[in-house]
Amino acid sequence: MVPKVLVIDDDPVILILLETILRKAGYSPFVASNGNDGLKALKQKEPNVVIVDYKMPEMSGLDVLRAIKEMGVDVPVIVLTAYGDVDITIKLMQSGAFDYIEKPILPKKLIDSINKAIEIYKKTRIMMDKAKPKIREIVENNILVGRSKNVRQIIKEIGRVSLSKANILITGDIGTGKVLIATMIHYSGITREEPIKVFHCDSVPEESFSEALFGSHNRLPNSRNQQRFGLFEETFSGTLILNAFERIPVVLQAAVARILENKEFVNSDGSVRFDARVIGVTSLSVEELIQSDQILNDLVFSLNVIHFQIPPLRDRKEDIPELMNFFLDKINRKHGTSVYRYDPEVIALLQNHSWPGNLKEFENTLTKAVLLAHSNFIETSLLGLESNIPGTDDSLTQIEPLSIIERDYIQKVLKKFGGNKLHTAKALGISRPTLDARLKTGNAPPTRKCQKEM
Repeated sequence: MVPKVLVIDDDPVILILLETILRKAGYSPFVASNGNDGLKALKQKEPNVVIVDYKMPEMSGLDVLRAIKEMGVDVPVIVLTAYGDVDITIKLMQSGAFDYIEKPILPKKLIDSINKAIEIYKKTRIMMDKAKPKIREIVENNILVGRSKNVRQIIKEIGRVSLSKANILITGDIGTGKVLIATMIHYSGITREEPIKVFHCDSVPEESFSEALFGSHNRLPNSRNQQRFGLFEETFSGTLILNAFERIPVVLQAAVARILENKEFVNSDGSVRFDARVIGVTSLSVEELIQSDQILNDLVFSLNVIHFQIPPLRDRKEDIPELMNFFLDKINRKHGTSVYRYDPEVIALLQNHSWPGNLKEFENTLTKAVLLAHSNFIETSLLGLESNIPGTDDSLTQIEPLSIIERDYIQKVLKKFGGNKLHTAKALGISRPTLDARLKTGNAPPTRKCQKEM
C-alpha cells in the first residue's frame, strides 16, 4: 500500500511544490490550505504522516499539532519552520512533533524524515500489538481501572516513557499497584521482548544482596568453579524492577548507583555494558528518601529520571463504582461464584472508607463479602467496615480525653499495617516522630500553640 501524506499549508505555491516532491518519491499526497480543513482531511483520509506549516493564519501549525494529539490520533507530525526559530522548535518538540524541517525545504531531508517517521511508527505499532495480550493479562490482575484524572494521566505517562529506557522512580502507598505499573511499562514499549526481573529487596537477607545483584564467581563446595549471574547481568537490555530498593544495604548502594550512572558493570570478563531500564519502587516519598540517612542520595537521583507518584485509593474515590464491578467480576471468576448484586448503600460505605491498605484491602474486603453473601447479594454488614471517625457513639456513656481516643485509633491503624510505623504515619498524614508522640497515653503534644483565653 502506498503511504499517504497530508500536507497543510496556506501557501498554494508550497502546496504544489510539496505535492510534486511527494509524488516523485512514491507517496500519495493530499493537501489542505488551513488547519480546520486539514483536521477534517485527517479524519477522512487517515494519513501515515502529516506535514504542517507552523505559520498560518487563524490556526497555527502548533495549534494543529495540539489538536491532533487531543483527538488521540496516532500519526507522526512534521512541522515546517522558519530558519532560526529556536523557541518555536522547542515548543513543537515538547508538544509531540515527530520532527521539524527548516525552510527553505530540502527535498532529501524532507523525504528522509518522512521515511523515518513511517518506519518508527510501524515498529511501534507492531510492538504494541504484540504486547496487548500480556498487557491485558496484567491489567486483568489489578489496578488501572477507572476514569479519574489520576488514572488517565498514569496511562498516558506509561505510553510515553515506555518508548525509552530512562530509569524510573515509582512512589506511593502500599497496595496501590506500584510493581504492576512498573511491569506494564516494560511490556508497553521497546523492552517488551527483553528480559524483566523483579527483585523484592524487603524479602532478602542482607548477606545475600551482593550475590543476588552482582553475581558470584566463587568456588562452591563439592563442585567445580561455577558462576552465578547477578540480576544486572541477567536483565541485560530489559527492565530490572527493584521493589523496596531502600532496603538495599548502604554499603552496596554506591555500587548500584554507579551502574545506573555509568551504564556498565564489571564481571569476571571485565567491563560489561548495561543497557537495561531500572525502575525503583518504594512506599517512601522522594522527600523521605532524600532525608533518610540509610539511603544514598546518589541512588535516589540515579533512579529519579522519571517519577511516577501513584495515588492512594482515598484520592480516587470516584473510581470506586467501576472498581467495585471490576473486582466483583475478577473475584467471581476466581472462586466460581456469581455475586454481582449489592445494597445501594454499599458504594457509599466503600467511598467513605479511608482504605489505608488501598487496592489490596479493597479487593480483600470484597472477596470476604462475596464468599459470605447469601442469595448472591452483598449487604453492607458483610463488608465489615468500621467508621473512620472514633467516638461516634451517640450514647456517650463514658467520655474519654481526645488524646486517648486518638491514640486508640492510631493503634488500630498500626495493627492494620502489621505494626509498620512508617506506613501508618503515611496513611494518617503525620510524621513518624508525631506518630510516636501520639501513641503515648494521654501525653500527646499539641500540634500548635494555643493562646490563653481572654
